[in-house]
Amino acid sequence: MRDRLLTAGMGAVTAFCLAFGGTACLITGMSLEVSLGSLALWCAAWALVGAGLVVWRLTPLLLAGMAVAGAAAWFYGELSAQAEMLLYTVTDFYHMAYGVGPFYFGAQPPAANTPYDLALFLLCAALTVAGVVAACRGKAANWAATLCLLPLGACLVVTDTVPALWALFLLLLGFLLLILPQSVRRGNPVQGGRLAAMLALPLALALGILFLAVPQEGYQRQDLGVQVFSQLRQLARTLAKELRPDLGNVTVPVSPGLEDLEEMDLSLPRLAGNRSGLILTVTAPQSGPVYLRGASYDIYSGTSWRCSGDNQWESLWPAGGEPLGNVTVQSYRAEPLLYFPYYIARAGWTQELSQGKIPNTENLTYYSFPVFQGPEASVQVRNPPGQGSTLLSLPDETRQWAETLLDQIGVERQSDGYTLDTVRKIASYVRNSARYDLNTPAMPKEETDFARWFLTESDTGYCVHYATAATVLLRAAGVPARFVTGFMAPVQAGRETVVRGGNAHAWVEYYNGSGWAVLECTAAIEGLPLPTEAETQSTETSPSQVTDRPSDPSEFSEPSDPFASSEPTDPSEPQNSQAPSGAGQLGGNDPAGKPFPWAPVLSWVLGIGLAVGAVWGQWKLRLLLRARRFAAGGINRQALCRWRYHVYLCRLLRQKPNRGLRALAQKAKYSNHTLSPEELAKFDLILGENVAVFQKKPLILQVFYRLIFAIW
Repeated sequence: MRDRLLTAGMGAVTAFCLAFGGTACLITGMSLEVSLGSLALWCAAWALVGAGLVVWRLTPLLLAGMAVAGAAAWFYGELSAQAEMLLYTVTDFYHMAYGVGPFYFGAQPPAANTPYDLALFLLCAALTVAGVVAACRGKAANWAATLCLLPLGACLVVTDTVPALWALFLLLLGFLLLILPQSVRRGNPVQGGRLAAMLALPLALALGILFLAVPQEGYQRQDLGVQVFSQLRQLARTLAKELRPDLGNVTVPVSPGLEDLEEMDLSLPRLAGNRSGLILTVTAPQSGPVYLRGASYDIYSGTSWRCSGDNQWESLWPAGGEPLGNVTVQSYRAEPLLYFPYYIARAGWTQELSQGKIPNTENLTYYSFPVFQGPEASVQVRNPPGQGSTLLSLPDETRQWAETLLDQIGVERQSDGYTLDTVRKIASYVRNSARYDLNTPAMPKEETDFARWFLTESDTGYCVHYATAATVLLRAAGVPARFVTGFMAPVQAGRETVVRGGNAHAWVEYYNGSGWAVLECTAAIEGLPLPTEAETQSTETSPSQVTDRPSDPSEFSEPSDPFASSEPTDPSEPQNSQAPSGAGQLGGNDPAGKPFPWAPVLSWVLGIGLAVGAVWGQWKLRLLLRARRFAAGGINRQALCRWRYHVYLCRLLRQKPNRGLRALAQKAKYSNHTLSPEELAKFDLILGENVAVFQKKPLILQVFYRLIFAIW
C-alpha cells in the first residue's frame, strides 16, 4: 500500500508540473485570459484522481472519464467555438510576426466575446492524463513529454511571447522528473517513483540556481536572430502581396503595438482583428481616455508610411506647464519601445527619441512619466523654421489631388502659416467622408494612393484610413503633420487600467504653434478633439477627451488637458452602440460581412502541405536509399546490410534479434564463405515477419514509425 501511495503521489506531482506548467506557459506567454488559480485546482484534481486510478489498474476508467468530460464540453460547453477562439488568438501572434493570417474553422473569425477558458481547461486535463499514465506506469513517457512541451513550443515561435518564469520552472521540473527515472520506471514503476521522489528536491534546487544564474532580464537578442526575423517578416509581406491579386480583398489582422516600427505598408490587406491579449497596464492621475504614443511616421509614399529618423522636429515638443501627476505604464513583457502619454515633463527626454519613438534599450517593463497640462495654441499659427522637411512632403500626384480637394471643401492654403479653422475643417471632412467599419477591404492593387482611394472610392474605413487621409490633407494645406500609432484607453484616476490589443489605435500629430498636438479624426470615436477658434484662444489641443458628440461637426472643441474631466467609462464596455470597445483601433473584431479569408486559409494549407510533403519525401528517400543499400555489393554485403536493419527493427519493436540470422551474419562477416541466395532470402523472410508484427501495433505507432523511421 505504501509503495502504491508513493508511486501515485510522485506520478501526480510529475503530471501536475508537466500539465499545469505547460498550459501556464501558453497562458502567460500569449497573455490569455483565464483564472490560473482555478486551472491549478482543476489540474491538481485530475492529477490526484488519475494517479490513483492508474496505480490501482483502473486506467480505462480514467480514459473513460476524460472522454465523458470531452463529450460534455463539446455538446454543452460549446467546445468547438472555444477551441476555434483559442486557435485564432494564438495564431494571431504568428501573423503579427510573420504575416500569416490567424486560423479559424469557419468563413468568419469567431466573435470577439467568445471565451476560450473551457478549451484551456480541457487541454490541461488531457495533458494531465498523459502525464499520469507515463509517470505511474512507465509507458509512453516520450509521448507525454512531447505533448506537454507543445504549449511551450507555441510560445517559442514568436520572440514576444515569453512565458512566466514560474511556469517554465514547473514545466522543466516535471519534464526532468518524468524523463530521468524513466529507465528504472519502465522495469519497476515503484522503484521509478522512489527515484523520482529522491530527485525532486535536488532538481528543484538545481533549476532554481540555473534560473538565478541566467536571469531573463539580462537576455539580449543576437544580431543574427534579428536579421533572420526581419527576413522572414519581409518574405511574409511579399507573399501576401503576391497572393492578394488572385484572392481578392481578403483581410488579415494587425496591431500597432507589435507592428513593424520602421514602416507601415498600407497596401497590404489588413483587418482590425480581435486582439484580446493583454499588452500593458496604465495608471493616470485623472480620469478619461489616455493616448499612449508609440511610434510616428513622417514619409508618405502613397502606399506606406515610413520613419525617416529626422529628429529636428522633436525639439518642438512643448515644455513646462501645470503639473498633473505621474502616468505609470507596466507592460507584460519588454517591448522594443516605451509607450508614453502627452505631455511629458521629463528633462532631456526628447533627446531619447530615435526613429520617431523612444527605444526601450534597458528592456524596461515598468516605467513612469510625469505629465503636465499642454500649452495654449494661438488662432493664427506660423510654421516654424524648416517647413520644407518631410513633415510637409507629399508625392507630386498626391499633392496635386489633395490641393484640388482642399479647394472643393473651402480650405485656403498659406505659405507662411495657417489658422486652426483649417485644421478643424479638414478633420471634420475626413471624419464624415466614410462610415467606420473594422472589416474594410484592402486597397485594390491598381490604386497607388491610399488616402485618395479612401476619400474618393471607399465607403468605409478605420483608424489607419482616417489618420492617413487627415495627415495628407493637413500637409497639403501647409500644416506640419505626421502619422502616429500606439494605444488609446479610458482610465479612472489612480486605478490601474488594462490595455489590450483591442486598444491599439492610430491618430495624427500636427504642430499647433506651441508644440505637437493630437488630432483625432476617426469616425467611431465620440467627442473628438477638433479645434475651434473660440476655445483655442484660451486652451490648447489635448490628446484625449471623450464627451457626447454634438450633432454639428463644427461644434467640436478642444478639451483643456490630456485627461477628460467627464465621468470615465467602463474600460470593459463599448463607448458607443455603433462601434465596439476601443473602436478606431488597429485591433478589434467585427465579423459581419467579412469575405472568406482565402489568404490565411491557403497560407495554413500551404504550410501544412509543405510539412507533410517534407515528411513524406524523406520517408520515400529513406526507402530508396535502403533499397539501394540492400542491392549494392556482393551477397555477403547485402546480408550484413539486412542484418543491421533487422537489429534496428528489433530495437524499435522491443524484440530480440533472430539467432539464426545472427549466425549467418557472423558467417558473412568473418568467414571467406559466400552466402547462397537461399540464405540471403532468410533475411528477407525474417524482415517480413518484423513488418507483420509492426502491423499489429496501434495505428498511431504505425504512422509514427512509417513517417519518422520509415519501417515500411
